[in-house]
Amino acid sequence: SDLTLQQLDEISQLCSLCPDYEPYTDTDSVHGEHCFFLCYEGPLLIGYLSFLEVQQNDEAEITALVHPQYRQQGIFTAMLTAAKTELMKENIHHLYASVPAAYRSCSFCKDASHTEYLMALESCPACCCAFEENETFLSGPDAGKISYLKNGEDQYHLLLSHKVIGVCNLEPESSFTNLWGVEIKKPYRGNGYGFLLMLYSINDYFKEYSQPLILQVTSLNPAAFHLYQKCGFSVLEKVEYFNL
Repeated sequence: SDLTLQQLDEISQLCSLCPDYEPYTDTDSVHGEHCFFLCYEGPLLIGYLSFLEVQQNDEAEITALVHPQYRQQGIFTAMLTAAKTELMKENIHHLYASVPAAYRSCSFCKDASHTEYLMALESCPACCCAFEENETFLSGPDAGKISYLKNGEDQYHLLLSHKVIGVCNLEPESSFTNLWGVEIKKPYRGNGYGFLLMLYSINDYFKEYSQPLILQVTSLNPAAFHLYQKCGFSVLEKVEYFNL
């Protein structure tokens, strides 16, 4: 579960031979245990695999590299078999991986899992710029009970009758700002509150900043994907995942 400096250097050298991949090497994955599998022929690292625990408790994302001169020899299968043994100890049964387009002819790519989208908003859209803190975008008995709270520079709250029912987080980077952790509490979902929270957050953000907002969303959450589209976000790129 701990990689030495020499092993990290060996992985870096292997990565240089596989430029299509972006391996994940966070030692916090799966509680910091059994994170990495390395395959050698003599002193040469010819295979690397790690897995990442995701939000659902029974899922893990696999990332792997095999030296170009040692492919089609069962190395990936051997590492995956070893990884599955360890994953079972963590009660993780659903495995998937992102695969570059050039390698999707592989046998394990037959079963598509999901798609992850990278989305961006370059400027304040018309629907947000027209937004005001009133019932303009919400009708019914709750319209006058909605209020908003900005917690520092990086978090927005939506309140109903002074009770927090929604949250949205921002994380500035050098050339963009990540928008993440958008959530409406379960009893209040499906009533337009998410749209209100996004409108308020986006409108307030672009009053002070000009760098784009960036977010990631999965096809497993179609409601969120459509919400972000409704707020003006467009897809920059998408990553296809396959079940293993």
